[in-house]
Amino acid sequence: MTMSVPESVPQPVPPQSVPQPHEETPGERAVRPLERLRAGVVGLGHQALEDHVPGLAGCDGADLVAICDADPDLVRAQQEALGVPGYTDIEQMLTVEGLDFIVVSVPHHAGRAVVEAAASHRVHVLKEKPFATSLAEAQALSAICEEASIQLMVTLQRRFNPIYTSFLQLADRIGTPFVVDAAYTLHTPDPSDGWRGEVATAGGGCVIDMGYHLVDMLIWYFGLPDRVYADLSTTARPDRRYDAEDTAVIQFGYDSGLYGSLLMSRFIGPKTERIRVVGSRGIVDLERGRLRRLATTAAGTSTGPSPGPLTGPAAPLAVLGGPKAVTREGPHFCWPPITEATTAAVLDQLQTSISVYDRSGAIADLETALAAYHGVAHAVLTSSGTAALHAMYATALRPGDEVIVPAYTFFATVTPLLHLGVRPVLADCDADGNLDPADSAARITPRTKAIVVTHLWGIPADMTALTRLADERGLLLFEDASHAHGAAIGARKVGTFGAAAAFSMNGPKPLSAGEGGFVLTDDDETYYQVLLFGQYNKRCRNEIPHDFPLYPYATTGAGLKLRIHPLAAAIALDQLGHLEDYLQARASVAARICDELGALPGLRMPTLPADTRASWYGLPLYYQPDELGGLPIQRFHRALLAEGAREVDRPGSTCPINLFPLFDTPTSLLPGYPEDLHYRPGDFPRAEALHAGTLKLPVWHDRADEPLVDAYLHAFQKVITHHARLLP
Repeated sequence: MTMSVPESVPQPVPPQSVPQPHEETPGERAVRPLERLRAGVVGLGHQALEDHVPGLAGCDGADLVAICDADPDLVRAQQEALGVPGYTDIEQMLTVEGLDFIVVSVPHHAGRAVVEAAASHRVHVLKEKPFATSLAEAQALSAICEEASIQLMVTLQRRFNPIYTSFLQLADRIGTPFVVDAAYTLHTPDPSDGWRGEVATAGGGCVIDMGYHLVDMLIWYFGLPDRVYADLSTTARPDRRYDAEDTAVIQFGYDSGLYGSLLMSRFIGPKTERIRVVGSRGIVDLERGRLRRLATTAAGTSTGPSPGPLTGPAAPLAVLGGPKAVTREGPHFCWPPITEATTAAVLDQLQTSISVYDRSGAIADLETALAAYHGVAHAVLTSSGTAALHAMYATALRPGDEVIVPAYTFFATVTPLLHLGVRPVLADCDADGNLDPADSAARITPRTKAIVVTHLWGIPADMTALTRLADERGLLLFEDASHAHGAAIGARKVGTFGAAAAFSMNGPKPLSAGEGGFVLTDDDETYYQVLLFGQYNKRCRNEIPHDFPLYPYATTGAGLKLRIHPLAAAIALDQLGHLEDYLQARASVAARICDELGALPGLRMPTLPADTRASWYGLPLYYQPDELGGLPIQRFHRALLAEGAREVDRPGSTCPINLFPLFDTPTSLLPGYPEDLHYRPGDFPRAEALHAGTLKLPVWHDRADEPLVDAYLHAFQKVITHHARLLP
């Protein structure tokens, strides 16, 4: 959610003490025309080619006259493209070209040698950040340049940009600041690639390379903090070797009561640069290229002015007064499809029985059909997906056990564990939000009993890696397949990979009963224990063998009633007969949406391996603000809603669950739970960043909805095409 601010090259101070051919008089200086300075660029990496070279091209007082890099192929290519001489030897360039200043954009470990070479030729230096990684290094560089009487400059400080200096003009209007939330992140797919992956060459990781910007800003705004706590990570890509941290979380505090946190990462997309300061009378929200002041209501929520001008004559966007892309009235997505056959099934069940105590009638029919559809031995219906999870966990987990669970999921994946006295150990997600096998492996301890995997939005997780991990570590594998009815990897359906699986059948799920759930398992003992946990009397006495050790409890079970209502079972049985048709139609619509929106800037589509089928409970779209000039997702989403695309959603309750107080201090709500967990915002930055940039669409299945799909696609195309009108 940032706007690109190029690190342009300022005009350097002209040489003052470089020997001149003769000493000019004041009169001569007054009439001498302003000479353009001769500039060279040393180091032809991304920063130089994206920022410094274009900056010099647009500079009124300097010309790029030479380039230098250790890579001869790169030099040859760029000297042809730029039309200037190229060198691989900086001494030769400095000797031949008679430069006034050089821009130094080399790996940090090579920076001092370049500065020393420039000093020996009395050529001024404009150095790429970081200027230095220690006070001693900064003093040494300063001394070298001072002795040579040359200027030593740094390419960019955020504090000199008007957007950032304007912060101070708003800060005194929000009362006493007490919370600061800052972040600077981007996505480098492989942190080990290039010189930035090694401390020896980079001088440090993201703290040095990126923290340079925000740390300077925070100290400028508030001064040095009284307390600092920092954690560094080099585990974003455990399959790569590098020692320069990819992610850092810094917490800091002041004796005045101001407290803050700073997240930096060169792995967590989308690209973000943000400082939000909360005061007693309001909030200042600063993003790269945008600044706004928000009011704080008595209820504690933030409201405020629009983050930018959103009106204009003949505006093409609806949010600017133009026509809507989606004009259809009424709800745009209804689920499940209720047909005459559905109504007849419910009426038939209503006339037959509205209470079933054993495995008979609609209950038996649906359980048999579910087991056959998935190719497993047993299915047990429950009153909800949460009840299914609770019953599944109760078959094998005991107080004090630890279970690896996704940090990014619907909270009911985890809450039943709290009621069983089990400790959930949260693990981060992969690029599409599913459980990351590598991060899961790193969190296993001797107390770990199981791994729980969700298939978020109906996209199957990496079951090959997760199954292998569970087998190698001797752990149970449970699936929360609440989003993923009918999803499959190869010929194997989701819900059949582990010891058991739990499904939800509430309203919007691909297979819906209105409300309900079920557990699948191939294991007889697990089946009996699921029955004992949520059923009792007739059903348990009829189905559990008398020689099963827990049969004496058949009459009472565990004392819980988790049975589904027969009317709900009738709805689900009718829906199951159409599930394959629905999934095939959804797959076609999802493919079309991904093809068309994936060709546009600003959105990344989920990807599926060739042998994988999703159920598309929802279609997540991953917003890429850096491709749209830093347009914040809030404004992008609001523009889509204004176009009439009311089903474009920013997920709420399905999110990184460390954001909820229940997973920090559960004992406040569940006094019987043995300990607090202390999961807090910022603990799982990958999941939090992914969630913050996710938009979600329903996936339609009916041909009658094709015009609506067209209209939604038009809404996205329209907002993306005219996104510049939404920028400040």
